Amino acid sequence: MLEVIIAGFIGSISALRFTSKGQAVCNLSLAESKRDGSTAWHRVVCWGKQAEACVAHLSKGAYVVVKSDTYAPKTYKAADGSVKCSVEFWASRVSFGPKARKASDVNHIDSKGASGPCVEADFGADDAPF
Repeated sequence: MLEVIIAGFIGSISALRFTSKGQAVCNLSLAESKRDGSTAWHRVVCWGKQAEACVAHLSKGAYVVVKSDTYAPKTYKAADGSVKCSVEFWASRVSFGPKARKASDVNHIDSKGASGPCVEADFGADDAPF
């Protein structure tokens, strides 16, 4: 199984929605700073209690670390008519960090989660939508 870890700042967060089966869901747009100075944008979907926690405690500019082992490639037609591809990640764990404007303002986050003032929102398989 491939696990992806993305660390970055929230660009936007959707309002909490519910599926027809009553499952909470929200979407995050996450900006990751690359070493070459560019920014990569990622779409992240959070489910269940994790989605509720994200909507309640996160806002634009918040620093988060997202772990995902489920993702879905999406294709779409751009304004210029070309076909583009992107990836949507389903979060299995979201670690909240302090609000900061640059990565150097945030405490170190290791591979086992967050250290320092970070708060984790880790929910089990019972909260997954499938």
